[in-house]
Amino acid sequence: MTILEGRSLLTTIEYGDEGERRRGVERLAEMAEDERAAAVAHVTSSTAERLADAALEVGGEAGLTVCRTTVLAAESYVDFPAIVERLVQLDHPDAVDVALEAYCRGDAEERATIARLLAGQLTPSLADALEAAAADPGWLSRKRHGRRLRKRFRSGTDVTRRAAALGLGALGTERSVRTLANALEDEDAVADALAGLSIAPPGLTAVPLARACRNPDIARAASETLVTAVDRLEFDVLLEDSDGHQLVDAMVAVEDSAVRARLVHAVHEGVAADVYRDREDVFETLVAAGDLPDPTAREESAQMLAFTGRAAAVDALLERFDDPDPDARAAAVEAASKVGVDIGLEYASLLESATAHSHRTAAAYGAIEETTAALPAVRERLLVDDHPAVRRAAATALGNMGDDRAVRALVWALETDPSHEVRRDVARALGRIAHPAAVPPLRRALADPEGYARSGAATAIGNPAFDHPELLVDLLCDHDDPNVRSSIAYSLAQHSPDEALDPLRTALETEPDDGVRSSIVRALGDLGEPARPAIRTALKDPSDRVAEVAAEILEKLE
Repeated sequence: MTILEGRSLLTTIEYGDEGERRRGVERLAEMAEDERAAAVAHVTSSTAERLADAALEVGGEAGLTVCRTTVLAAESYVDFPAIVERLVQLDHPDAVDVALEAYCRGDAEERATIARLLAGQLTPSLADALEAAAADPGWLSRKRHGRRLRKRFRSGTDVTRRAAALGLGALGTERSVRTLANALEDEDAVADALAGLSIAPPGLTAVPLARACRNPDIARAASETLVTAVDRLEFDVLLEDSDGHQLVDAMVAVEDSAVRARLVHAVHEGVAADVYRDREDVFETLVAAGDLPDPTAREESAQMLAFTGRAAAVDALLERFDDPDPDARAAAVEAASKVGVDIGLEYASLLESATAHSHRTAAAYGAIEETTAALPAVRERLLVDDHPAVRRAAATALGNMGDDRAVRALVWALETDPSHEVRRDVARALGRIAHPAAVPPLRRALADPEGYARSGAATAIGNPAFDHPELLVDLLCDHDDPNVRSSIAYSLAQHSPDEALDPLRTALETEPDDGVRSSIVRALGDLGEPARPAIRTALKDPSDRVAEVAAEILEKLE
């Protein structure tokens, strides 16, 4: 069964009757573990909840298998305590194990709730340790309890070792993580150590877990825990230097396709691009990742190839334009346009740098040339691909390229594509290219029946590169759609105060919609000090909303 078929089963489970839900869960449970996880990953919160509910309704081995996958693969969208409340009612020996997986992935409040729900299912020592670890960080911070946890973990029974591992993970010190990491070499303690590492601070656990991924005996379990750790990193925190190289080295070294797919995700999400962009072995690994069974890995490896800045990356991405998964295909299409663009951002500084960097300068130039050569293939995706996500990516890619040769295809798509989201992105691409021939079709698109498309056209036609401020003034005064008028106000503010101030001030006095007036006030704020008197008049606007925006903008101008 393919991943796409698995995603189709999710629709059946979400919307089918009782019999269809049962059959869907049973068929999903029959899938290979990695394919099932890929099918469940990135579902919406409502789908995740219904999937967990359906799995628990079915119960038995199949239900628990699907429930566990939901907990692991869709953890961002799952109500862990609600699942555990249902799990403790099931008469199945593995139910508590799935509940403990949920415990490991919940936040502090969820773990405290789950610990209380599990109290009747566990031995007193395990229940007490779980609740203490979740509900009272101070309990863990006392040295005597830290020593007790380490001693219990090293020498306790199976039950007490799991409790101690979770306690050490919640403690989250370098010493407690080192204790858990050392235990990965002990076959009997691996599962408990991974459970503890899964809730420890991800910045401390990523490197030991990456090392563990190179051990074939525990690689799959370790890579699952590594993904959990990396996904918990702060948004703006990336691993650099030696820590980043440890993850990258593991991604290059492993041979198991499922483990490599998870390591691709870990590097994509958790490692700064500067760590790997110049490494030849990484480039070869990312190219080969186009053959991985996991579509998410193919998608993420395509995005990473864009950061390498190599002309050869474009060739590798072009080969993925027929990927059977639309998200992976879309990623390849958009990434092909970014290889030259991203490295091109460094191009000017490279030209001015020392001759030691001349090979990087040559690579940048070659990547830009190769990206331009990819234009026909990207344009074809826009015109013929059957999936809107891919056509949207192609439109964005053509806008990134900024090549006038794309204008005709973009205009055709703007006027004929059945998806309003595609038409919106096509309009934005035309705005980035800013060819004069795009102005008439963009004006027509302002009458599109769908608001998304009208909004994209309004943003596009407002590009100052078109140099038609008088057109923007007419649209600001006369267009029927308030959202279009708001977009035009912001666009007009990108022109000089001499061109924009008077039209915006007049529109503020005559605009009937308070939402648009708020946008006009913000646009005036973008003009800075010359607009202060006009903004001050908005303090007396009959709408509190507009007056509050005016006060906020004036405060920023002080």
